[in-house]
Amino acid sequence: MNKKFLAAFLLFTGVITQTPSPAYAFTEGQLDGVWFKTRIKSTLKKGHGVVYLADTPASLSTRQIKFDSGKDKCYSGFHFEGSSQYTLHTVCKILGAWERDDSTGPLYELNDGNVASDWSYIYIPAENQTEYPFTEDAAYIGTLVFRKTLKSDGSVKNVRLIQPQDGTIYYENNATNTWGTARSGLSMEQVDPSKVPAGAQACFDSILDPAHPIPNCAAPSP
Repeated sequence: MNKKFLAAFLLFTGVITQTPSPAYAFTEGQLDGVWFKTRIKSTLKKGHGVVYLADTPASLSTRQIKFDSGKDKCYSGFHFEGSSQYTLHTVCKILGAWERDDSTGPLYELNDGNVASDWSYIYIPAENQTEYPFTEDAAYIGTLVFRKTLKSDGSVKNVRLIQPQDGTIYYENNATNTWGTARSGLSMEQVDPSKVPAGAQACFDSILDPAHPIPNCAAPSP
């Protein structure tokens, strides 16, 4: 056999039989049960809100409106639905009790193992809300991309939300009748499941188990 042909043949077979790069290897459903601390902190610029007052025409906001859901008040967890799809459920602590906020999905497991959606939403109440349903809240609406890093053994090392640029914050205050939009202020920091408050975990479990509902934590009616 010609030496040049043999070398080319061995190189070609080596390429098609090599093990896939660990960077792209993943197990389906691997992010099931991954948790994040979730927060929306943003400012609506003057004139970016619309104010509706009784018996008067609507007008643009005349001041900046600051929104903050608060530190360590809300947690979000992935639930694997099968067929490379996830839902993301968010729970928040209000007046000492954990309550279901909202769920977004489906988010899709991509070929490289990352999880993303081109149209997602996360609703979160403002800090120090005193009633349910909330009088003041904000929502991130847009693209979500979660990048996964694996260890050498193939297990998950960490999951990071790629800071969303292709989205917006939608703000509403039912007490002052004000609505508006702002640039994204969503942050999600991965947290060890053992550090998730027990009440948050119980509320999350109630979303997935209609037979054992917790007030304000049960899944919505179809």
